Amino acid sequence: MTPKNGQESDLLPPLRGVKGAHFRDGITADIPFETAPQDSEHASWGLKTGPKGQKYRWFGYKLHLSVAASSLFPLAALTTTAKLHDVNLARPLVKMTTDRDMGERVAIFDAGYDQATLYQDLQAQGLVPIIPLNRHGGAPPEGRDDLGRPTCSMGYTLTLAGYDTTTDTQKFRCPHATGHVDCPMGMAWCSGSNYGYVEKIAIADNPREVGRIVRGTREWDRLYDLRTSVERAFSYLKEQLNLRTVRVRGRRKVHIHNLLAVIALAAAVLASAA
Repeated sequence: MTPKNGQESDLLPPLRGVKGAHFRDGITADIPFETAPQDSEHASWGLKTGPKGQKYRWFGYKLHLSVAASSLFPLAALTTTAKLHDVNLARPLVKMTTDRDMGERVAIFDAGYDQATLYQDLQAQGLVPIIPLNRHGGAPPEGRDDLGRPTCSMGYTLTLAGYDTTTDTQKFRCPHATGHVDCPMGMAWCSGSNYGYVEKIAIADNPREVGRIVRGTREWDRLYDLRTSVERAFSYLKEQLNLRTVRVRGRRKVHIHNLLAVIALAAAVLASAA
């Protein structure tokens, strides 16, 4: 989503992920260029904040890319001017990717895409969102920890105890009852049950805080690590396929330049898999 962005997914089967503003114009010419949000034809200034708060400014365009997490195979691509925010491209990229029906199940984005409505849209597409929470320096709401998981009245994070497929809810238990903490008040502080305090959260109520795959679990961390595939794809595009040196003007011409590089990346991935 800056001269980089991307989605992550599996080439054909098991899972797909989306990173950052990871969706863009299609790899082939049959995708209408107008699929991109309304944007200027001319280059503009862009601003991006790094992980340590550093500011980056550039003049030009952005390539937004969706790739298969396991193979780096590009699935969709869009070109916009630099001023357009990455999150604006998430939905068109997701739609372009899912329309091809290649078995995507997971959408992996970075924290820049932490937008409540995006979670709902991804779930409507049948995708499981994997997006870090970005509270912009603010404190979590009462009863939640920094990862969106529920906490007990003593402030301890409740233990994930299972997912109910029939009601689409996540079940959490008292961490003292599960042996994860040694609460000075014991289990009786929150519940008179020998099983300990239980809280069930319907994912539909707030998919941003608690989703089908809960933050802080090994599965969530494993999937989010796949996001690095889009970084590798952009590195290859810029260093090996001339994406750094665009010598044409106008968004449409730049888009053609970008698509030629993306097609070359697709060919390289297929050739290496043969």
